Amino acid sequence: MKIGIDARMYGLENAGIGRYIKNLLTHLFAIDKTNSYTIFLRSRYSRTLKVPKNVTKVTANFAHYSLDEQTKLVRLLNNHKVDLMHFPHFNVPLLYRKPFVVTIHDLLWHKTKGLGVTSLSPFKYAFKYLGYRAVVNHALASSEAILVPSQFVKQEVVHYGGLDRKITVTYEGVDTHLPKVKTGNFAKLAKTWHIKSPFIVYTGSVYPHKNVKRLILAVKHYHEMSHQSLQLVIISSRTIFLDTIRKFVKQHQLGTSVSFTGFLPDSDIKAIYGQAIALVHPSLSEGFGLTGLEAMALGVPVISSHAGSLPEVYGQAALYIDPKNVGDIAGKIKDLIEHPAMRQNLIDSGYRQVAKFDWQATAQTTLGVYQSATKPL
Repeated sequence: MKIGIDARMYGLENAGIGRYIKNLLTHLFAIDKTNSYTIFLRSRYSRTLKVPKNVTKVTANFAHYSLDEQTKLVRLLNNHKVDLMHFPHFNVPLLYRKPFVVTIHDLLWHKTKGLGVTSLSPFKYAFKYLGYRAVVNHALASSEAILVPSQFVKQEVVHYGGLDRKITVTYEGVDTHLPKVKTGNFAKLAKTWHIKSPFIVYTGSVYPHKNVKRLILAVKHYHEMSHQSLQLVIISSRTIFLDTIRKFVKQHQLGTSVSFTGFLPDSDIKAIYGQAIALVHPSLSEGFGLTGLEAMALGVPVISSHAGSLPEVYGQAALYIDPKNVGDIAGKIKDLIEHPAMRQNLIDSGYRQVAKFDWQATAQTTLGVYQSATKPL
Protein backbone atom coordinates (compact mmCIF):
# COMPACT_ATOMS: atom_id res chain seq x y z
CA MET A 1 0.00 0.00 0.00
CA LYS A 2 1.19 3.51 -0.83
CA ILE A 3 0.33 5.90 2.01
CA GLY A 4 0.56 9.68 1.74
CA ILE A 5 0.94 11.95 4.78
CA ASP A 6 0.48 15.72 4.76
CA ALA A 7 3.48 16.67 6.90
CA ARG A 8 3.60 20.39 6.09
CA MET A 9 3.24 21.15 9.81
CA TYR A 10 6.14 18.87 10.75
CA GLY A 11 8.46 20.36 13.37
CA LEU A 12 8.44 21.61 16.94
CA GLU A 13 7.96 25.22 15.80
CA ASN A 14 4.41 24.18 14.85
CA ALA A 15 3.51 23.45 18.48
CA GLY A 16 1.42 20.41 19.37
CA ILE A 17 0.47 19.36 15.84
CA GLY A 18 4.07 19.65 14.66
CA ARG A 19 5.23 17.48 17.54
CA TYR A 20 2.45 14.95 16.83
CA ILE A 21 3.51 14.64 13.17
CA LYS A 22 7.19 14.38 14.06
CA ASN A 23 6.69 11.58 16.58
CA LEU A 24 4.09 9.75 14.51
CA LEU A 25 6.39 9.61 11.47
CA THR A 26 9.40 8.52 13.54
CA HIS A 27 7.54 5.60 15.07
CA LEU A 28 5.52 4.65 11.98
CA PHE A 29 8.68 4.35 9.92
CA ALA A 30 10.30 2.27 12.67
CA ILE A 31 7.51 -0.33 12.78
CA ASP A 32 6.33 -0.45 9.16
CA LYS A 33 8.76 -1.72 6.52
CA THR A 34 6.02 -3.22 4.32
CA ASN A 35 4.08 -0.21 3.06
CA SER A 36 5.58 2.68 1.12
CA TYR A 37 5.09 6.28 2.23
CA THR A 38 5.06 9.62 0.45
CA ILE A 39 5.33 12.54 2.85
CA PHE A 40 4.58 16.10 1.80
CA LEU A 41 6.85 18.58 3.59
CA ARG A 42 7.91 22.21 3.59
CA SER A 43 11.24 22.70 1.81
CA ARG A 44 13.18 23.06 5.08
CA TYR A 45 12.41 19.48 6.08
CA SER A 46 12.20 17.95 2.61
CA ARG A 47 15.88 18.87 2.29
CA THR A 48 17.09 17.81 5.73
CA LEU A 49 14.84 15.06 7.12
CA LYS A 50 16.40 11.61 6.95
CA VAL A 51 13.94 8.85 6.07
CA PRO A 52 14.14 5.09 5.42
CA LYS A 53 14.15 3.58 1.92
CA ASN A 54 10.39 2.99 1.79
CA VAL A 55 9.69 6.72 2.26
CA THR A 56 9.65 9.39 -0.46
CA LYS A 57 9.81 13.09 0.40
CA VAL A 58 7.94 15.66 -1.69
CA THR A 59 8.23 19.42 -1.25
CA ALA A 60 4.85 21.10 -0.66
CA ASN A 61 5.33 24.79 0.14
CA PHE A 62 1.65 25.63 0.39
CA ALA A 63 0.42 27.64 3.36
CA HIS A 64 -2.23 26.15 5.58
CA TYR A 65 -5.78 27.51 5.22
CA SER A 66 -4.86 29.10 1.87
CA LEU A 67 -6.17 29.05 -1.70
CA ASP A 68 -3.02 27.19 -2.75
CA GLU A 69 -3.90 24.46 -0.24
CA GLN A 70 -7.29 24.10 -1.88
CA THR A 71 -5.95 23.99 -5.44
CA LYS A 72 -2.21 23.43 -5.96
CA LEU A 73 -1.86 20.96 -3.09
CA VAL A 74 -4.71 18.88 -4.51
CA ARG A 75 -2.99 18.68 -7.90
CA LEU A 76 0.27 17.65 -6.22
CA LEU A 77 -1.42 14.94 -4.16
CA ASN A 78 -3.27 13.58 -7.21
CA ASN A 79 -0.04 13.43 -9.20
CA HIS A 80 1.50 11.07 -6.64
CA LYS A 81 -1.38 8.58 -6.77
CA VAL A 82 -1.37 7.31 -3.18
CA ASP A 83 -3.79 4.60 -2.07
CA LEU A 84 -4.61 6.40 1.18
CA MET A 85 -3.87 9.94 2.35
CA HIS A 86 -3.52 10.95 6.00
CA PHE A 87 -4.25 14.55 6.89
CA PRO A 88 -3.01 15.10 10.48
CA HIS A 89 -5.15 18.23 10.91
CA PHE A 90 -8.71 19.11 9.92
CA ASN A 91 -7.70 21.13 6.83
CA VAL A 92 -8.46 18.56 4.15
CA PRO A 93 -8.79 20.33 0.76
CA LEU A 94 -12.39 20.46 -0.34
CA LEU A 95 -11.52 19.21 -3.83
CA TYR A 96 -9.59 16.17 -2.61
CA ARG A 97 -11.81 13.19 -3.48
CA LYS A 98 -9.62 10.15 -2.97
CA PRO A 99 -9.59 7.94 0.15
CA PHE A 100 -8.20 9.65 3.24
CA VAL A 101 -7.91 9.46 7.01
CA VAL A 102 -8.01 12.64 9.11
CA THR A 103 -6.83 13.47 12.63
CA ILE A 104 -9.09 15.87 14.53
CA HIS A 105 -7.18 17.26 17.52
CA ASP A 106 -10.14 19.27 18.79
CA LEU A 107 -13.20 21.18 17.60
CA LEU A 108 -12.48 24.26 19.66
CA TRP A 109 -13.59 26.75 17.02
CA HIS A 110 -17.01 25.13 16.84
CA LYS A 111 -17.56 26.29 20.43
CA THR A 112 -15.28 29.30 20.79
CA LYS A 113 -16.15 31.85 18.16
CA GLY A 114 -16.70 35.56 17.68
CA LEU A 115 -14.54 38.65 17.36
CA GLY A 116 -12.97 38.05 20.79
CA VAL A 117 -10.95 35.11 19.44
CA THR A 118 -9.60 36.72 16.28
CA SER A 119 -7.59 39.69 15.09
CA LEU A 120 -9.52 39.82 11.79
CA SER A 121 -12.18 42.31 10.77
CA PRO A 122 -15.80 41.14 11.19
CA PHE A 123 -16.20 40.52 7.44
CA LYS A 124 -12.94 38.58 7.09
CA TYR A 125 -13.66 36.59 10.23
CA ALA A 126 -17.15 35.62 9.03
CA PHE A 127 -15.76 34.51 5.67
CA LYS A 128 -12.95 32.53 7.29
CA TYR A 129 -15.29 30.90 9.81
CA LEU A 130 -17.65 29.73 7.06
CA GLY A 131 -14.64 28.26 5.26
CA TYR A 132 -13.52 26.53 8.44
CA ARG A 133 -16.91 24.90 8.95
CA ALA A 134 -17.05 23.76 5.31
CA VAL A 135 -13.58 22.21 5.49
CA VAL A 136 -14.27 20.42 8.79
CA ASN A 137 -17.63 19.14 7.55
CA HIS A 138 -15.89 17.75 4.46
CA ALA A 139 -13.18 16.12 6.60
CA LEU A 140 -15.73 14.43 8.88
CA ALA A 141 -18.17 13.36 6.16
CA SER A 142 -15.77 12.22 3.44
CA SER A 143 -13.03 10.50 5.46
CA GLU A 144 -12.62 6.75 5.59
CA ALA A 145 -11.65 7.04 9.25
CA ILE A 146 -11.19 9.72 11.91
CA LEU A 147 -8.39 9.68 14.48
CA VAL A 148 -8.78 11.64 17.73
CA PRO A 149 -6.40 12.02 20.70
CA SER A 150 -8.92 11.46 23.51
CA GLN A 151 -12.38 10.20 24.42
CA PHE A 152 -13.31 13.84 25.05
CA VAL A 153 -12.60 14.79 21.44
CA LYS A 154 -14.38 11.66 20.22
CA GLN A 155 -17.54 12.79 22.00
CA GLU A 156 -17.21 16.23 20.43
CA VAL A 157 -16.78 14.80 16.94
CA VAL A 158 -19.81 12.54 17.36
CA HIS A 159 -21.81 15.53 18.59
CA TYR A 160 -20.90 17.66 15.59
CA GLY A 161 -21.57 15.05 12.94
CA GLY A 162 -18.93 12.35 12.94
CA LEU A 163 -20.02 8.72 12.78
CA ASP A 164 -19.02 6.82 15.89
CA ARG A 165 -17.95 3.76 13.87
CA LYS A 166 -15.41 5.86 11.93
CA ILE A 167 -13.64 7.22 15.01
CA THR A 168 -10.58 5.69 16.70
CA VAL A 169 -8.97 7.15 19.80
CA THR A 170 -5.18 7.24 19.39
CA TYR A 171 -3.73 8.71 22.56
CA GLU A 172 -0.54 10.60 21.90
CA GLY A 173 2.70 9.63 23.58
CA VAL A 174 5.63 11.06 25.45
CA ASP A 175 9.28 10.11 25.41
CA THR A 176 9.57 8.33 28.76
CA HIS A 177 13.38 8.11 28.45
CA LEU A 178 13.77 11.91 28.72
CA PRO A 179 16.47 12.85 31.24
CA LYS A 180 15.28 14.15 34.59
CA VAL A 181 16.93 17.52 34.10
CA LYS A 182 18.03 19.41 37.19
CA THR A 183 21.02 21.37 35.88
CA GLY A 184 22.28 22.08 32.37
CA ASN A 185 22.06 25.45 30.67
CA PHE A 186 19.78 27.05 33.22
CA ALA A 187 22.18 29.74 34.47
CA LYS A 188 22.78 30.97 30.92
CA LEU A 189 19.06 30.86 30.07
CA ALA A 190 18.12 32.65 33.27
CA LYS A 191 20.50 35.48 32.40
CA THR A 192 19.24 35.70 28.81
CA TRP A 193 15.54 35.70 29.69
CA HIS A 194 15.75 37.38 33.12
CA ILE A 195 14.31 34.36 34.91
CA LYS A 196 14.28 34.53 38.71
CA SER A 197 13.45 31.76 41.15
CA PRO A 198 10.95 30.79 42.34
CA PHE A 199 9.02 30.55 39.09
CA ILE A 200 6.25 28.62 37.39
CA VAL A 201 6.11 27.82 33.66
CA TYR A 202 3.46 28.04 30.97
CA THR A 203 4.30 26.42 27.62
CA GLY A 204 2.23 26.60 24.45
CA SER A 205 0.21 28.98 22.33
CA VAL A 206 -1.56 31.93 23.94
CA TYR A 207 -4.86 31.89 22.08
CA PRO A 208 -7.68 33.29 24.26
CA HIS A 209 -8.96 29.83 25.23
CA LYS A 210 -5.55 29.05 26.76
CA ASN A 211 -6.57 31.39 29.58
CA VAL A 212 -3.11 32.90 30.08
CA LYS A 213 -4.50 36.26 31.21
CA ARG A 214 -6.09 34.64 34.27
CA LEU A 215 -2.81 32.89 35.01
CA ILE A 216 -1.04 36.26 34.95
CA LEU A 217 -3.66 37.71 37.30
CA ALA A 218 -3.17 34.68 39.55
CA VAL A 219 0.53 35.52 39.84
CA LYS A 220 -0.43 39.06 40.83
CA HIS A 221 -2.93 37.68 43.35
CA TYR A 222 -0.26 35.37 44.77
CA HIS A 223 2.02 38.37 45.38
CA GLU A 224 -0.78 40.21 47.18
CA MET A 225 -1.84 37.35 49.44
CA SER A 226 1.57 35.84 50.27
CA HIS A 227 3.88 38.88 50.04
CA GLN A 228 6.36 36.54 48.35
CA SER A 229 8.00 36.80 44.94
CA LEU A 230 6.94 34.49 42.10
CA GLN A 231 7.69 34.74 38.41
CA LEU A 232 5.80 33.29 35.45
CA VAL A 233 7.89 32.11 32.49
CA ILE A 234 5.91 31.95 29.24
CA ILE A 235 7.45 29.77 26.52
CA SER A 236 5.54 30.56 23.34
CA SER A 237 6.24 31.52 19.74
CA ARG A 238 5.39 35.08 18.80
CA THR A 239 1.90 35.73 17.43
CA ILE A 240 -0.46 38.68 17.54
CA PHE A 241 -2.03 37.05 20.60
CA LEU A 242 1.34 37.01 22.37
CA ASP A 243 1.65 40.75 21.67
CA THR A 244 -1.73 41.17 23.36
CA ILE A 245 -0.48 39.24 26.40
CA ARG A 246 2.60 41.46 26.61
CA LYS A 247 0.36 44.54 26.65
CA PHE A 248 -1.77 42.93 29.36
CA VAL A 249 1.33 42.36 31.53
CA LYS A 250 2.39 45.98 31.07
CA GLN A 251 -1.12 47.20 31.86
CA HIS A 252 -1.01 45.37 35.21
CA GLN A 253 2.53 46.56 35.96
CA LEU A 254 3.91 43.03 36.15
CA GLY A 255 6.88 43.49 33.82
CA THR A 256 9.51 41.82 36.02
CA SER A 257 7.08 39.12 37.17
CA VAL A 258 6.57 37.66 33.70
CA SER A 259 9.35 36.46 31.38
CA PHE A 260 8.69 35.79 27.68
CA THR A 261 11.22 33.48 26.05
CA GLY A 262 9.70 32.95 22.62
CA PHE A 263 10.18 29.60 20.90
CA LEU A 264 12.84 27.42 22.55
CA PRO A 265 14.40 24.09 21.52
CA ASP A 266 13.63 21.08 23.70
CA SER A 267 17.04 21.18 25.37
CA ASP A 268 16.38 24.70 26.70
CA ILE A 269 12.83 23.85 27.74
CA LYS A 270 14.14 20.87 29.73
CA ALA A 271 16.71 23.04 31.50
CA ILE A 272 14.04 25.58 32.49
CA TYR A 273 11.59 22.86 33.58
CA GLY A 274 14.28 21.41 35.81
CA GLN A 275 14.24 24.53 38.01
CA ALA A 276 10.50 25.32 37.90
CA ILE A 277 8.09 25.00 40.81
CA ALA A 278 5.47 23.64 38.42
CA LEU A 279 4.03 23.79 34.94
CA VAL A 280 0.60 25.43 35.00
CA HIS A 281 -1.96 24.47 32.35
CA PRO A 282 -5.03 26.74 32.84
CA SER A 283 -6.73 26.06 29.47
CA LEU A 284 -10.50 26.40 29.07
CA SER A 285 -10.57 23.62 26.46
CA GLU A 286 -7.99 21.04 25.43
CA GLY A 287 -8.01 18.06 23.09
CA PHE A 288 -5.08 16.28 24.74
CA GLY A 289 -2.55 18.23 26.83
CA LEU A 290 0.84 16.93 25.72
CA THR A 291 2.82 19.71 27.44
CA GLY A 292 1.71 18.49 30.86
CA LEU A 293 2.76 14.90 30.15
CA GLU A 294 6.16 16.10 28.96
CA ALA A 295 6.58 18.07 32.18
CA MET A 296 5.65 14.99 34.22
CA ALA A 297 8.25 12.95 32.32
CA LEU A 298 10.88 15.46 33.47
CA GLY A 299 9.81 15.35 37.10
CA VAL A 300 7.93 18.65 37.08
CA PRO A 301 4.60 18.89 38.98
CA VAL A 302 1.58 19.93 36.92
CA ILE A 303 -1.17 22.30 38.02
CA SER A 304 -4.01 21.88 35.55
CA SER A 305 -7.44 23.03 34.59
CA HIS A 306 -10.16 20.40 34.83
CA ALA A 307 -11.47 21.36 31.37
CA GLY A 308 -11.72 19.24 28.24
CA SER A 309 -9.59 16.13 28.06
CA LEU A 310 -7.13 17.12 30.78
CA PRO A 311 -8.53 14.99 33.65
CA GLU A 312 -8.73 12.05 31.21
CA VAL A 313 -5.06 12.45 30.29
CA TYR A 314 -3.54 13.55 33.61
CA GLY A 315 -5.61 11.33 35.89
CA GLN A 316 -4.63 11.71 39.57
CA ALA A 317 -1.20 13.09 38.68
CA ALA A 318 -2.13 16.79 38.52
CA LEU A 319 -3.29 19.41 41.02
CA TYR A 320 -6.56 20.64 39.54
CA ILE A 321 -7.81 24.24 39.47
CA ASP A 322 -10.97 26.05 38.51
CA PRO A 323 -9.59 27.85 35.42
CA LYS A 324 -12.05 30.73 35.76
CA ASN A 325 -11.19 31.43 39.40
CA VAL A 326 -8.03 33.53 39.78
CA GLY A 327 -8.04 33.02 43.54
CA ASP A 328 -8.16 29.24 43.17
CA ILE A 329 -5.25 29.25 40.71
CA ALA A 330 -3.17 31.42 43.05
CA GLY A 331 -4.15 29.31 46.06
CA LYS A 332 -3.11 26.04 44.44
CA ILE A 333 0.25 27.52 43.43
CA LYS A 334 0.71 28.66 47.04
CA ASP A 335 -0.21 25.19 48.36
CA LEU A 336 2.36 23.56 46.13
CA ILE A 337 5.11 25.96 47.15
CA GLU A 338 4.37 25.59 50.87
CA HIS A 339 3.95 21.80 50.96
CA PRO A 340 7.02 19.91 49.67
CA ALA A 341 5.39 16.54 50.36
CA MET A 342 2.47 17.44 48.07
CA ARG A 343 4.91 18.49 45.36
CA GLN A 344 6.88 15.24 45.65
CA ASN A 345 3.69 13.19 45.52
CA LEU A 346 2.72 14.90 42.25
CA ILE A 347 6.18 14.21 40.83
CA ASP A 348 5.93 10.51 41.70
CA SER A 349 2.37 10.28 40.36
CA GLY A 350 3.47 12.04 37.18
CA TYR A 351 6.11 9.41 36.42
CA ARG A 352 3.48 6.68 36.78
CA GLN A 353 0.96 8.52 34.60
CA VAL A 354 3.44 9.18 31.80
CA ALA A 355 4.18 5.46 31.51
CA LYS A 356 0.63 4.98 30.17
CA PHE A 357 1.35 6.99 27.01
CA ASP A 358 3.65 5.71 24.29
CA TRP A 359 4.27 6.99 20.74
CA GLN A 360 4.91 3.47 19.47
CA ALA A 361 1.39 2.50 20.57
CA THR A 362 0.07 5.63 18.81
CA ALA A 363 1.84 4.59 15.61
CA GLN A 364 0.68 0.97 15.88
CA THR A 365 -2.96 2.00 16.29
CA THR A 366 -2.66 4.48 13.44
CA LEU A 367 -1.19 1.82 11.14
CA GLY A 368 -4.11 -0.46 12.01
CA VAL A 369 -6.52 2.31 10.99
CA TYR A 370 -4.70 2.71 7.65
CA GLN A 371 -5.06 -1.01 6.99
CA SER A 372 -8.74 -1.11 7.95
CA ALA A 373 -9.52 2.00 5.89
CA THR A 374 -8.30 0.38 2.67
CA LYS A 375 -10.04 -2.97 3.11
CA PRO A 376 -13.06 -3.51 0.86
CA LEU A 377 -16.39 -3.62 2.68
